Amino acid sequence: MKKKICMLLLGSIGLISFQGCKKDVKTDEAIGKTDVNNQSKEKLTKFLAITLGTTEGKVIYVDKDKEFIINGWFHKSLESVQGQYETANEYKANYEK
Repeated sequence: MKKKICMLLLGSIGLISFQGCKKDVKTDEAIGKTDVNNQSKEKLTKFLAITLGTTEGKVIYVDKDKEFIINGWFHKSLESVQGQYETANEYKANYEK
């Protein structure tokens, strides 16, 4: 009888302790569409012109392909330019005051 009570007690303690270890369910948040407005296009165009040493007139944004064309032959995707712009701390400190 003592053995049954001891096993039952041990089983209940184990059950209670394992129920406390449940992991939370993570939900993935939907990432919205990338909307490039005129102000952001102008900022990115200026950023590319300064960092690549060209004029703003030679940096063209093609909305259909979502890419920048620099000097007529160098293609750079919008996502790539946005990523570089986000990490360009020195550029922001010097040119965006």
